[in-house]
Amino acid sequence: WDICRMLRGSGDGSHLVARVSLDDESLVAVQQLVDHTFLAKRTKDRSGREMPVRLEVLEVVKVQNTSSWMGYSRTRAAIGSALREPQESLTPPIRTSTWSTPLASKILGDLDAAAMEHWLFHGTTGAAVQGITSTDFRLDLAGSHKGTLYGHGLYCAECSSKADEYAEPEDGVCRMLLCRTVLGRILLDSAVKPQSEELVRRCKAEYNSLCGDRWTAVKTYREFVFFNAGQVYPAYIIVYRRVLQAEFLTGVGAALAGNDMEACIKLVPHALRLAEVHPDSDVRYRISMLLCARHASLVPVLVTLLDDAM
Repeated sequence: WDICRMLRGSGDGSHLVARVSLDDESLVAVQQLVDHTFLAKRTKDRSGREMPVRLEVLEVVKVQNTSSWMGYSRTRAAIGSALREPQESLTPPIRTSTWSTPLASKILGDLDAAAMEHWLFHGTTGAAVQGITSTDFRLDLAGSHKGTLYGHGLYCAECSSKADEYAEPEDGVCRMLLCRTVLGRILLDSAVKPQSEELVRRCKAEYNSLCGDRWTAVKTYREFVFFNAGQVYPAYIIVYRRVLQAEFLTGVGAALAGNDMEACIKLVPHALRLAEVHPDSDVRYRISMLLCARHASLVPVLVTLLDDAM
């Protein structure tokens, strides 16, 4: 951590907080995580807005808050010690845990498996982000402004696209938090109509977190709810913009037509994923036709991606 920067910004030195922008290499790693966890599923929380096909990361800021980190570390240690036996993993695995590269591991660091620690996203507003470095920041327990389906708690998501539903754009730019979270013992609920009061009661009495499995219930997303803010540490601010279908297709087409390998490496993997899994058949068709039309330029990109993966 940048202790000198913390001391310069702390006034009397009693509150050590800093924000440090990461370099371009780190930004690429976070973009890959955001792409990997992006699922094009629409829920009512999207409020009728057009569904983006990609979230383009513009900046990643590391949050260094000593008070919040110390509280989180104590909570993590206490929950890890209280779990007498290893906890079963969710099926499918939490999506952030299914993407790992040496660079990502170097940037994000290790997780405490004994406490069921995982990376999760939290969509928020610019005003909330400012509070992280101006006070001893605590994510409040008021739930999302979109609703409190599982009671009043702190809602996080394994998918960047879900967290994006809760982000509020300011001049075309949005923000979400990438958080360390301690899941501990998880209460899983897949009911179509959750009994929130009973779930909150059970979770507080017997569990450490709640997984609202809307994936199983209504084919959308899983959400993770915490009733103790000390189980969540907002480690990174991701500044990004929403890329809609027309712009994305234009960008992919231009990159392939111009044999812009750097741009292709950034865009083509996400385009291939969307061509396979996007729920809208028209979107899958348009992307597939574009890639087929540029097959001569696409092949060298695929070869490079395969070489990088070896």
